[in-house]
Amino acid sequence: MSRPGGGGIWGRLVVGAGLLGSTTLVGTALGSLWVKLFVPRKAMGWDGIADALGGLMLGGLVGLLAGVILAVLLSRRAQVVGIVVGLVVTGGVFAGLAATAPKREAANSSPPPAAEPEPRP
Repeated sequence: MSRPGGGGIWGRLVVGAGLLGSTTLVGTALGSLWVKLFVPRKAMGWDGIADALGGLMLGGLVGLLAGVILAVLLSRRAQVVGIVVGLVVTGGVFAGLAATAPKREAANSSPPPAAEPEPRP
């Protein structure tokens, strides 16, 4: 006999895996946001790369641990809501990071030609 709204062990595993993935994405997004906001801009080169990767890894690990805890404690319906909320938060954070990213100049671009002065009569 199955429970109402069941789906068995496979349904629970699929929803739990989705929740783990969602919380891991939220963690990496928030780790990236932390690095952007609180790591000094002067850190360039290998230091900047290490800071960015460290923020992503630490945020992802925290998100993964939170996902494990939530997968154990929440009901299946709450897990599905958590997946949706996590994906919306992740999209919002990454959209904000992309919108505030510094503009990059093309490597092969040359400065625009100077305007010709108009001849005087």
